Amino acid sequence: MQTGKIGRDKEVVKDIYCIGKAIPENSIVSICPDMFQNWVLHAYLMRYFSISMDGKNQHEFYITDKNCKSEMNKD
Repeated sequence: MQTGKIGRDKEVVKDIYCIGKAIPENSIVSICPDMFQNWVLHAYLMRYFSISMDGKNQHEFYITDKNCKSEMNKD
């Protein structure tokens, strides 16, 4: 009965679909290190678009939000 319904994470899933439109499937993206332990974000990106997040290395795309205080290492 719940198939296709989005419950508690409606806003996150909305953001995930915006990200998924901009980033090709099966990509690895950089993410603000402060956000790396956002397991909900990891799960939805992987579930819907097969996108992995990396909080230590630079990749073509970078995900952040207005609350990010750390910068990615630029080594």
